[in-house]
Amino acid sequence: MPTIGVDVGGTFTDFVVFDDRRNELMITKVPSTPENPAVAILNGIQVLVDDGLVPGEVDAFLHGTTTTTNALIQLAGANCGLLVTRHMKGVTQVQTQRTIGQRNSYNRSRIVPLIDELNVFEVGERIDRNGDVVVSLDEEDIHAAARLIAERQLQAVAICFMFSFTNPANEHRAKEIIEREVPGCRVFCSVDILPRIREWPRMSTTILNAYLEPVLVEYLDHLASGLVASGVTTKKTFLMESNGGVMPFDAARAGGKAVHTLLSGPAAAVQAARRLASASGIENVITMDLGGTSCDIAFVQGSVALEATEGQVCGYDIYVPMLDIETIGAGGGTIARVEGSGRLRVGPQSAGALPGPAAYGRGGVEATITDADVVLGYLNPEFFLGGKLTLDVERAHSVVEEKVAKPLGMTTVAAASAMVQVNDAHMADAIRVVAARRGVSIMDCRLVGCGGAGPVHVAAVAEELGIREVIVPESPGVFAALGLLCTDVAQDYVQTDIARLDRIDSDTIGRNFKNLEMRAIEEYGAQGFGPEEVRMVREVDARYAGQGFEIRVPVADPTDAQVCDDVTRQFHDIHEVVYGHKAVDEAVELVSYRLRAVVDMPQYQPFVKDGAASPQRTATQRELHFAEGTFTAEVVRRDELTVRQRVAGPAVVEQLDTTTVVPPRWSATLDEFGNLVLRYEDS
Repeated sequence: MPTIGVDVGGTFTDFVVFDDRRNELMITKVPSTPENPAVAILNGIQVLVDDGLVPGEVDAFLHGTTTTTNALIQLAGANCGLLVTRHMKGVTQVQTQRTIGQRNSYNRSRIVPLIDELNVFEVGERIDRNGDVVVSLDEEDIHAAARLIAERQLQAVAICFMFSFTNPANEHRAKEIIEREVPGCRVFCSVDILPRIREWPRMSTTILNAYLEPVLVEYLDHLASGLVASGVTTKKTFLMESNGGVMPFDAARAGGKAVHTLLSGPAAAVQAARRLASASGIENVITMDLGGTSCDIAFVQGSVALEATEGQVCGYDIYVPMLDIETIGAGGGTIARVEGSGRLRVGPQSAGALPGPAAYGRGGVEATITDADVVLGYLNPEFFLGGKLTLDVERAHSVVEEKVAKPLGMTTVAAASAMVQVNDAHMADAIRVVAARRGVSIMDCRLVGCGGAGPVHVAAVAEELGIREVIVPESPGVFAALGLLCTDVAQDYVQTDIARLDRIDSDTIGRNFKNLEMRAIEEYGAQGFGPEEVRMVREVDARYAGQGFEIRVPVADPTDAQVCDDVTRQFHDIHEVVYGHKAVDEAVELVSYRLRAVVDMPQYQPFVKDGAASPQRTATQRELHFAEGTFTAEVVRRDELTVRQRVAGPAVVEQLDTTTVVPPRWSATLDEFGNLVLRYEDS
C-alpha cells in the first residue's frame, strides 16, 4: 500500500510515495505556499494523482511541518496570557538574564517576550519544594484573571506556578476555572507540558506551547479536511516531532504537543541519514541539508542521531528532547550583496519561495546562490526539477552582474564564483564550530549532501573541511520527506523527583517510571494504540549533588535491585567522557526521570539495486566554472548510471530533484543502495 511522506520547505514542498507492493519510490516537488502551507500539500497530492496515485489506497500520510517555526520567526502566534505565583511576574522579563549581542555592548537587547506584560496575572498561592501547600490557591485571583482574559479575547493561557511539578493541584484547579469561565480559550499547565525543575525552562516551554498551539491546530484542521476532500481518507495521519519520532494528528490537536514540533522538518532528514548510515554500514555521518532558505547541520554517531534536551529556536529557550540540529542562513535562495565598504556579504537573508531566485522568473531581483550556480554552469536550465521549471539564464547573469560583479569590478563568472566560495566557506565554518561543541571528530565522518541544493555544493564544502568522502543519497532533494518513512511513533515524558541515589532504592525508581508509563499508555490509548504496542525507553537526569547541570543516563531495568549502583557507575563514566574527569567519592543525585514511549512502525528500507546495464545514455557536455578555472565537463543522468560505474570529475550528475556537482579531483560512483559516493582523489 502507498505511504506518503511530505516535507514543507521554504521554497519547495517535497513528496515521497513508497509502494511496498512494488518496492518503488515516486517523488515530486511543488512550489511552497508560505501564506498557507496546506495549499502546496494539496497541490502536490493532485500532481501525484495525475501521475497515477490512487488516493483511496494510501495507507499512511506522514508530514514534516514548519508551521510552528514560521509562526515563531514571524511572531505570528496566538495572543496569550500567563498566570504566575504572586511576586513572580518578573520572571518573564529576567528569564535567564541572557542578552543578544556582545556582553559589553550598549546595543545589547533581550529577546522579545511572547506575552505582553499586561497579560501576566499574579495569583495568590504557594507550594514548597516538597509539594506541601504553603499558601492555598486564591480562587478570586483566578476569577479576576478570567474576566480580563475574556475581555481581552486572549486565545490561550499558560499557567506556571512555583514548584508545581511537585504538586499539580493548584495549576489544575486554575485551569478548570478558566476553561469554565472563558469557553474556547486554550489553557496549558506547566505540570502537563514540562513537569521538571527550574522555573524559567518550565515557564518558557509552556509559553511557547500556548503561543504556537492555536496556529498548529488551525493548520492541521485545514490540512486534514483538505486531505479527505482530495480522496486521502486514511486514518493514519502523522506529524513529525523534534525528537525524530512522529505523533498522530489527533495527538497534536488534543493539546500540549505544539512545542514538540519546532524542529519537525529538519528532524526528518536526520532520520533518513540515520537509516542510510545503518543500511550502508557507516557509523558516523554529518548531514548537510541545504534547501532554498537554510542549511541544517546534524550528526549521526554510531548510527544514532545526536539529541539534546534543551536549546533555542529563533532565540527562544525550549526544553524538550530534540535532535541536535544547527540551522544557518545558507541556501539556494541566499542573497548576496556588496556593502558600501566594498565587502561581499552572502546571507543570511533569503529570497524564499516568492519571489525566489531571479532565475525562477517569478520577479526576483536579488542575486542568489542559485543564480550563481546557473552562471557557473552547474544547473541545467532545461532540466531543473526534471524540466518542470525552466530557469532564466539571462536573468541570472543580469542580477549577478548588476548586484555583485559591477560593484566589485570583476567579471560575472568571477563574481558568481566568489558568491559560491563565500557561501561554501560559511557552511564549512558552521560545521567546524558545531562539531567542536559536540565533541565530534570531523575526520571520522562522511558528509551527506541532501536537500535540493545540497549535492550542488557538498563536495566543495567537504574539500574545505578536509573530508575525502561524500554521500549523495538516492533522492537527496526529497531526503527529509523520505526520512518521514524511516521513523516510529515516539512521545517523551519527564518528571522531577530529586533524591540522592545512595538514599533510595529500586522501589522508588520503579514507582516513578511506573507513573510515567501509565500516563504514556493512557495517552496512546486515546490515540488508538494498545499497551502491548508501546515500547518504553528509560533514562534519568543525574548530577553530582549540588551541581547546576545534569547528564542523561540510560536505565535498562528500573526494578533491578542494583539499579541505583548501575546508574551511579554509568554516571561517573559518562561524566568522565563528557568533561574529562570524574569524582567517584562524591554523592550522585537523581534529578528527573525521562521516558520515551515508542510504537514501532513499518519503515522504508534501502534496498540493493541490480547492476544491469542502462538501456540508453544521454551524456552531454557543458562548460563548468570552478575556482581552478573553466572546464568542459561530462553531464550524465543519474537514472542511467549502473552500480559501481565511475564518473570522473569535473562532471555533473542530473536527476529530477537535484543536481550533483563533481569538482576537479573528485569522482562519483553509484553504490549498491543507489547512493552516489563522491571521493577526493589526490592524483
